[in-house]
Amino acid sequence: MVVDSYNELIRLVLVPFKLGIDVFDGNPGAAISWDSVIGKAYQIQHRSGFGFGSWLDLGGPVRATNLTTRVIYDIHDPANQRMYRAVVVH
Repeated sequence: MVVDSYNELIRLVLVPFKLGIDVFDGNPGAAISWDSVIGKAYQIQHRSGFGFGSWLDLGGPVRATNLTTRVIYDIHDPANQRMYRAVVVH
């Protein structure tokens, strides 16, 4: 997050990522991958639908060990529409 005091703005840094479908414990899963900085921590978040609901964390932060990071999360119901994002955390 970047704070610009003079303009009274708070900017959130979102990481560009790729979203796909994979298998998680035998069920459909959301496969999320992104170009990462080794040692940086990233938090994957989701929210239902395309409204203005709050973002929920998917598990804990993921610390990058390679230049590309990939995680798979159980999506429970593949018909449920979700939005995802990857956020840089400290």
